[in-house]
Amino acid sequence: MKQALLTKKEQIGLYYLIKYPDFNDRELAEATNLKLSTVTAIRRRLKRRGYYYTEHLDTERLLGRFGLPRKSFYMVSDPNSEITLNMACNYTDIRRDIEAFQQYFSFHDMLEESHWNTVIFPYRLTDIINYFDHSRIVQCAFDLNLKPADGGTAPSEPTDVQKLSSKERKVFKTLVTNPELSDSQIAEKAGVSRQAVSAMKKRFLEDGLVENRRILNLGTLGYQIISMVHQKIKIGMPEKERERLVRRVSAEMPAFLFVAGATEFVMMTAHSDFQDYTESMTAYSTMMKSSGFSFENPVRIILSVPGMTEIRKHDYANIVDQMLERGD
Repeated sequence: MKQALLTKKEQIGLYYLIKYPDFNDRELAEATNLKLSTVTAIRRRLKRRGYYYTEHLDTERLLGRFGLPRKSFYMVSDPNSEITLNMACNYTDIRRDIEAFQQYFSFHDMLEESHWNTVIFPYRLTDIINYFDHSRIVQCAFDLNLKPADGGTAPSEPTDVQKLSSKERKVFKTLVTNPELSDSQIAEKAGVSRQAVSAMKKRFLEDGLVENRRILNLGTLGYQIISMVHQKIKIGMPEKERERLVRRVSAEMPAFLFVAGATEFVMMTAHSDFQDYTESMTAYSTMMKSSGFSFENPVRIILSVPGMTEIRKHDYANIVDQMLERGD
C-alpha cells in the first residue's frame, strides 16, 4: 500500500472525493474541515497523480456478467481470468448473447464449461447496494474513522430515456460518453447553450438517469488483487434473514460493487496482497457460517492488478446509442 505517499489531509481528501463525487470544492471543504484552497490543491494533485478518474454512470438498466466480451461497458482481464459487466434491454437479448458466447468459445476450445460463470440481475428485481463507490476501499486502506457528510439525497425512480427531447438526448449522450468535459465543452458538442447543459445535467442527476462516480485507481494506491465472489442463496431462506445477511456482508466487506437478487449476490473487492485476500475470504466464510444456514461454496475469481488490462472502463457509448434508438 502507498500510504506513506499521501499525507493525512490527502487521505481524508481522497476519501471524500470518492465518497461524494457531486460535491464541489466548497462543500468538500465543509465536510473535511479543510481550507477551500487546500481542498482545491488536493483534488488537483490527486487527479494529476492518477489516483482517480471521473465517470457519469448510466443507471437505466444493469446486468452483471463475467466472461462475455460483447456489449460490455466494463471489462478487465489478466492472463488467467476475465470479469465483464454488461447491460441489456431485455432477457431475450442477454440469453442470445450468452448462447453466442458459449458456442464461440466451445467451437474454438478456448474455455471449458467449468471455467466460466454467468449471473443475470433483472434491474427492477435487484438491490444495487454499491455501484462502484470506492470510498470504503479508501477508508480501509488508511484506517480512516470518518463520519458521513451532510447533503446528498437518493435519486428518484430513473426517468425513461424515451421521454427526453432531441436536445436532451444529445446532451445526455455527450455527458455520459465524455465525463471529463466541462459544461461549456458539452454545450459546444451538443449544439446547445451552457446554461441549458447545466440545467439538464442537474435534472439528469436528480432524476437518477445518471450518477457521478470518481473511480479509484487501485494500482496507484498499491492494491495487488481484485476478487469477485458469486454467492448463491437457498430459495427456502426466510426473506428477512436473507436481507439481514446481505446487509451484514455488504457492510463488513470492503466491496466496491455489490449487487443482490432474491437467490444470489455478487461482490467485487480489492486486496493489498494475497494474504489480505485470504484473510478477507476467511472472514467472509466465518460470517456466512455464523448465519446458521448452509450455503454452496461461492464462485471466486481473482485478478492480479499489476498484470491486469482494463479493456473497457465504464464505456457506455454503445448502450446509450441503443437506448436512444429505442426512443426514436
